[in-house]
Formats: sequence, structure tokens, C-alpha cells
Amino acid sequence: MTLICVGMDFTSAPLSLLGRLEGLADEFQMALKEEAKLISGSAVLATCNRFEVYAAVEDFHAGVDKISSELSRRAGKEVAESLKVRFGPELVEHLFFVAAGLKSIAIGESEIRGQVRKSIARSRNLGTASAELNDIFDAAISAGRKAALTFSQDKPGRGLIDLAIEAINPHEVLLASALIVGTGSYAKEIVTALRRFGIVEISVHADSARAARFAELNEVDLASSSDLAAELAKHDLAILARGGSEFTVTVSDCQRALTLKGTGNPLRLIDMAASNDVDPFASDLPGVELVSLEGLRDQPQIRNGSALEEVEKMLMEEAKSFSRAQSARGFDPIVIAMRGHVERWIELEVESVRKRAGGDTATEVEQSLRRVLNTLLHKPTLKVKDLTLGEDHSEYLRAIRLLFDLEVSGA
Repeated sequence: MTLICVGMDFTSAPLSLLGRLEGLADEFQMALKEEAKLISGSAVLATCNRFEVYAAVEDFHAGVDKISSELSRRAGKEVAESLKVRFGPELVEHLFFVAAGLKSIAIGESEIRGQVRKSIARSRNLGTASAELNDIFDAAISAGRKAALTFSQDKPGRGLIDLAIEAINPHEVLLASALIVGTGSYAKEIVTALRRFGIVEISVHADSARAARFAELNEVDLASSSDLAAELAKHDLAILARGGSEFTVTVSDCQRALTLKGTGNPLRLIDMAASNDVDPFASDLPGVELVSLEGLRDQPQIRNGSALEEVEKMLMEEAKSFSRAQSARGFDPIVIAMRGHVERWIELEVESVRKRAGGDTATEVEQSLRRVLNTLLHKPTLKVKDLTLGEDHSEYLRAIRLLFDLEVSGA
């Protein structure tokens, strides 16, 4: 059994593609569940800026091919151009860095750890979380928690939305009010972020009946009008995260909102949807200030050097420690089989002595042989454990198999 990661993120794939894949996550995972003979476990980490399939496979190449072909069949051939495959220690370190937010658009973002947790929780609910996946995800979440404690405390809970608000308001103009368009899973995070920036007048606009419930639960106002352009004009900032197939805010909406705002009052829009809620051409209108995920992806970030270096070092050490522990567990079948082989020989010899010389003599012989067994296998057992610290151990294990005539599955 081998753990593999097949996926892509914002550095290799268009955000529009990642957005499409995010909506297919559950369907895709159920499809993998049907391939139980090849894929014994799977977890899909799907966000607006990454789509990664973590799987326990019986055959490395067949597993990679199956996952890649299923992705291409559902989202188009362009998927293959963006996919990256990871396994072994590289996979472990990658997931640890992902869970800590070090491979996100916003370095050190806080939301990703929760997304990693939801990913493995969803797998458990679907019955696709193998023991190996449970172990690595739990360890990655723990490492991500340690990383969060190490980062600077002056910006607690910093995430992608924080980066977007900073980008839309670089001069820190006082923003008194904000409009959230949509009540999806990310809307609550937006409310929290707005309050961190001191914006207390927050309204929500949505077509669904959920808007009133969302407003009540999150202690925000319900937009007084169904006229979106009019609501955009009332607020200093609007944030959209619906992710529909059509633009929520059109160029025409922006033109009318600008007219209602009056000269000199900019229309600030943050588009957090991978598939674009705001028509990108709206940014060409004088007075429209638009920040999108695509723009954030290309924006250079200020990295907190000392804290970041400390976190990176900690994560690499945690990943190496986890890999060594998993490798040691992988050698358990070898050690058990090795001892079992000699134990069977002892049992046969003791039984032979018992028939010839009686029980007392057989007991003495058994005690003597077991002392020899422990002495004989002590060094080989230690050697096997030491191999977990290194890379090249195939020749030693082959020799052990030949010496003891072992057949060990999965080792």
C-alpha cells in the first residue's frame, strides 16, 4: 500500500478550473469509493485555490492513472497539464505545509486548517478514510495548530479575506459599512474578518430565504432592498462569494451604482469566487476598485521572515518525525515474521524433545532456545529499526527475507 497525492493548486491551475473541481469533490470521492480493489482509502481537499486527492493505493502507477483519468473525464483534458503527483516524505511535508497555510495565496492563513479537518471528516463520513489517511491528516492538523501559535500575534486569524481587504484599502481609509453578497459557507468568515478591521455596519444581500436566518445568527443587518445596484451604492465596500455560473454583479450594475454614489465615491468590490461573481470588465470603469482571487494570486506578499523561518523549520522536523514513525511501523511485519519463523522452529524442536525425553527436559530446552532466539535476533531487529532513519534499505530487507525464507505482504 502506498499513499499518493494527485492534485493542483493556484500556482499551476486557473482558479476557474479549481472552482469547477471544488463543486465536484463529493461526486469524485464517491467514484473513487467504487474502486476499492485499487484505492483502499481517499480524502479530497477541495478549496477555491487547491484540489488535491490523497489516496491509499495498492499499485502506485495504476492509482495515479485512475485518479488522473477520472479528473480529466469530469473537468476536461486541461486537468492533466496542471496535475502534480507526490508520495513518500514529499507528500508528508507537503500536507503539513498546506495545513499550516504556507502553501496558500495568503501565507499563514488560518482557514486552511479547518478545510483540512473538514476534508478528512468528510472521508470518515463517507467511509473512505483509511488508517494511513487518518494518521497523516491528524498529524498535519496538529502541526498546523503549532504553526498558528508560532506566527506573530499581531494579526490573529489572518486569512485570504484579510489579504483582500488590505488590498482594496491600501491607504487604510475609514470604511464604515460593508455589504456581503451571498450566504455561502465562506460568508461567516467574511463577517469575522470585517469586524477584525473595525467595520461594524455589515449587511447581507441574498436572493434566498437563508439571508434573514444568516443575518440573525451572525448579528448583521438584512439588506433593505432587493435592488443590488442600490445596495452596492449604499456601502463603502461589497464582498461577493457566491460562485454561480453567471455574474452576480454586471458592468451595468456597476455603472448604475456609481451613478447613485455620486462623483468622487469609489465602488469597492472584492470578488472571492473562483468563478468570478463580478464581471472582470467592470474594473475598466472609472471609479470601480476591484480585487479578485486572480489578482491576489499575483500579488507579492510581505513575509514575516523570522516567524516564517521558525515555522518552516518546525514543520520539516515534524514531517520527518512522522515519516520515520510510519516507516518504523512499516517494518513491523518483517520483525514479526522473522521472530515467528524462529518461534515455529523452536515449537517443533521442543515438541520433539518432549516426546523423546519428557516434559521437564522439554521445558529446559525451550528456555535455552528462547535465550538463543533473543540473542540471535537482537542485532537484526535493531538494524531493522535503524533503517527507518535512512533511505536505502531494500538490499538488507531482501537478505532478511532470503535468510529466513519470509513472505511478507505490504513490507
